[in-house]
Amino acid sequence: MVSDGVVRIAIAMWVRSDWRRRARSLVALTLLTAVAGGFVLVAMAGARRAATSFDRLARTAQASDVFVDVGSVDAEISAEIAALPMVENSGAFTVVFAIVEGIEVDLGLWLARDDRFGNEIEADRLMRGRRPLPTHPDEVAIDETTAASSGLDVGDRVSIATLSPTQVQDERYFPAEGPVLALRVVGVVRSPDDLISRVGGRFVASAALYDIVQGRVDEFTTYLAMDLHDDATLEEFGAAVDATVPDDQAYDTLTFDARARAARGAISAIAWGLAVFAMVAAAFALIVVAQAVGRHVASARRDQEGMQHLGATRAARRLGLTLTAAPIALGGALLAPLLAWLASPLMPVGLARRAEPDSGLSADWMVLGAGALAVGAVVVLSAALSAAWLTRPPRATRIVEPSRLAD
Repeated sequence: MVSDGVVRIAIAMWVRSDWRRRARSLVALTLLTAVAGGFVLVAMAGARRAATSFDRLARTAQASDVFVDVGSVDAEISAEIAALPMVENSGAFTVVFAIVEGIEVDLGLWLARDDRFGNEIEADRLMRGRRPLPTHPDEVAIDETTAASSGLDVGDRVSIATLSPTQVQDERYFPAEGPVLALRVVGVVRSPDDLISRVGGRFVASAALYDIVQGRVDEFTTYLAMDLHDDATLEEFGAAVDATVPDDQAYDTLTFDARARAARGAISAIAWGLAVFAMVAAAFALIVVAQAVGRHVASARRDQEGMQHLGATRAARRLGLTLTAAPIALGGALLAPLLAWLASPLMPVGLARRAEPDSGLSADWMVLGAGALAVGAVVVLSAALSAAWLTRPPRATRIVEPSRLAD
């Protein structure tokens, strides 16, 4: 009788021989497994990337927790609001009507009132170019809506007409009687508010320009952009502002959640859609890979009779058949995450793609790691089930004795 050690060596040699004999089949099945798994991982990672894209854009743009419209509030009261104990950081900006010849959409000129706005708070994501320098009053950044409607881009010069305080007070809006500003576009920016199409566009300038035009242009309104401490609530902030602003002065607030509601809802729908797509793709990939691996293992059954005559047990033969798919499991587990990483620039899609602040290659290690284990497990389990079926013991033939009545 052949010893167990000899049997194990024989099975190992047979498995290696099978790998060499069917190398092309192994390569093809490994690529099939890697592509199918990679496709699923791309969708899964894309869903997670889409779900977090808006919040990551908000952090990148240092979006404020709340806007306070203080256009009708005295400067001293505005300063008291900015100094409330629950306020961590704040920046002020004034909105001025901007008139550019040839552009029909409503335009606003956002003038920073301090160096914090646009740098430490509400620092829009820079798409190209740079931000206006605080010492250069002739520089301006534009949002993507303005760039699309006007054809302006980095390096272009633009002439902006403004309204004077007197003509607005007299309700004489045409022609514009305020100063005409000759500015140079130095950057194109995107903020969380830009994800949902604006009715109009905006120019963003530094406090250096506000210092020049203050008192000469009509100021539509002034906002305080404010970040609150982590332990402060919007309700507490609202109560504190109510107690600070006199009854004869009006103010309004706009929270970031209210500003972001439409964009967040649309991006959430995209993320859920990608997640459902990933689950459906995973089901199809599981069926395709399992069938392919099962057929690969089944094609090696012709050598089982020789292994059985050699003295190999059923468990040993089942292990040998399962090992014929080992290169597929290992190769697929390594290549699927790699393909998903290489394809990651394709994700996310739609509005989430515009929100994504870190476009390009992205590695979601949780998805890639779990995906590698899942791909390997699917191949091994499929091979093991097929091997168990192929090595099942033959059914015993039952001899039925004829009955006496039949005799």
